[in-house]
Amino acid sequence: MKNLLVLVLGFLLLAACKKGDDGAPGKDGNDGNANVVTFTFGAKTVNGGAENFVLNNLRKGFVDSSLVLVYYNPTAELDGAWYPCPGLGSGGLYQTRYLLYPGANVNQYVLAFRINKPDGSAYVPAVEFRRFKFVFVPASKITPVARSGERDYTDYNKAKSLFGWQD
Repeated sequence: MKNLLVLVLGFLLLAACKKGDDGAPGKDGNDGNANVVTFTFGAKTVNGGAENFVLNNLRKGFVDSSLVLVYYNPTAELDGAWYPCPGLGSGGLYQTRYLLYPGANVNQYVLAFRINKPDGSAYVPAVEFRRFKFVFVPASKITPVARSGERDYTDYNKAKSLFGWQD
C-alpha cells in the first residue's frame, strides 16, 4: 500500500509540472573545431622498426603550441582498434614512440614512428598497419613557466599572481 501511495504521489507531481520559461541566450561562439588538424595515412608495413611520415602545411608556431596525439591501427587487431603512441603495441610484443622534427621544406614536418621491444632494443620483424592518425590540437593559451624568476608553485596565491589566474 505504501509503495502505491508513493507511486501515485510521484505521478501527481509529474503531472503538475509545466514547462518553464526559456533561459537567456548563450554567447555566440565559433563552430567549436578549435583549429584541430588531423593527418591520416593508409596501410604501411614498417620494416626495421622505423617509418617516416611527411606532414605538409604545418607552421613551426602551430606545431610548437599544439598537443600532438598519435594513433595507429595494427592489422593484427580489429579494424578500428586505435592504439595510442607512445605505448605498448598489439599483444605487448613491441612498444611505439615518435619524434617530430622539421622537414626539408618550409612548413613541413616529419613524424618519425619507431617500434622497439619493450626492453628498448630494436624490434626487427616487419609490422603491418591498416592506418595511422596524427592529431594536432593547438593551445588556446600558453603560459611561460619561468616568468620573473618566481618558481614557488606550492603557494596558491603566488602561483595565482604569477599566472594571472582568476578565482
